[in-house]
Amino acid sequence: MIAVIADDITGAAEIAAIGWRRGLSAQVQMTPNPKAGADLVTIDTDTRSLPGDTARSILKDIAGRLRALPVQWHFKKVDSVLRGNVGAELETLMEALGKRRTILAPANPSKGRIIVDGRYYINGVPLDETEFAQDPEHPARSSSIADLLSASSGGSLKSPGAPGDLGMAGPGEPFPKPALRSSLRLPPALHVLDPAAYLGEETGIVVAQARTVADLAQWSGCLDDDTLAAGGADFFQAILDRRSPSHQTGTRDMLRPTKAPKLFVCGSKRRAGSQPAHVDMPVCLMPERAPGLLGQWTSDIVTALAASRCAVVAVGRAAERNSLSALDVRTRMAVTVQRVVERTEIGELFIEGGATASAILRRLGWDTLDVQGEYAPGVVRLAVTKMPDRTVTLKPGSYPWPEELLTLT
Repeated sequence: MIAVIADDITGAAEIAAIGWRRGLSAQVQMTPNPKAGADLVTIDTDTRSLPGDTARSILKDIAGRLRALPVQWHFKKVDSVLRGNVGAELETLMEALGKRRTILAPANPSKGRIIVDGRYYINGVPLDETEFAQDPEHPARSSSIADLLSASSGGSLKSPGAPGDLGMAGPGEPFPKPALRSSLRLPPALHVLDPAAYLGEETGIVVAQARTVADLAQWSGCLDDDTLAAGGADFFQAILDRRSPSHQTGTRDMLRPTKAPKLFVCGSKRRAGSQPAHVDMPVCLMPERAPGLLGQWTSDIVTALAASRCAVVAVGRAAERNSLSALDVRTRMAVTVQRVVERTEIGELFIEGGATASAILRRLGWDTLDVQGEYAPGVVRLAVTKMPDRTVTLKPGSYPWPEELLTLT
């Protein structure tokens, strides 16, 4: 079994789908299930927005459970732009799993997300000049990897030269440039080497610069039993290509949209007012004075589904002006979607945004899901294990909806 730990359920689903695409049975869980029996199990810890100490406690518990299972190798899925408790979670997992080092490769070159000279770029634009600078919970204030890791590690980065150096190097660089070195409160020392010269004697975190998918393939060759692999979808794919070459990309067809009633939930406040781009789809916006009007909002959604067999639930500008926190938004979304599911037939539930999806699925009690397929890379349909006729499709907030998915005919 391959075990993946993710701090966000859309990330867990994206990784599970990569394995499914290669012919593996894949399952997303919210609690490790020793009876799963899947080739690939991805666990959503839902820790991205939690305090660092709470995240550490959850990761330690999950790692302890995994140590009792027949896991061939582990992977820590992190947000590709390093939101959340990245440093704290990696430190906890290294200690709990008995790893001496981590190779952290968050870049996703296939989506234009690269790390060059210690800085993060999306399609050539510095991270702090993209929409991620407006994220309500984890705004990107810098494109510097050292700054991002400091922010995602509870400010535990210390001055250069302190115990626990954090270094960065590209595949062609023999050793990290001194100007790019900082430090993180992690196991003794952090070293970075060119993959070709990698000795496997270093401890701590290696941050891998990567401009291309080929760069990540080189980094995947540096892994050994003492090393925890961590990063984004492209790095996991590179590792799977190396370790399971018999499973080829594209061996399974993409899904086709169904005609059954469909409910789209757009829960990201960062994209308030956003919706799938289909003019004929009724949109039910979160009322400004929620939760007092949640009952009426539920009725509006049920009516829209009955009339059009398709509806969108979104945050809306009114809720944004009402200064609802991200936690308020996803809690009210979860309560409302649960009421809608109880009152009407939904052929498929589509959810944008990991925190919202996790809140909804946990409230519904859908805690174990099997990958059924993809509409596009990262847009994954899953069936509830205990109720296979119930399906949910998950999509990260920053990924587009596939146009064909929005066809109503």
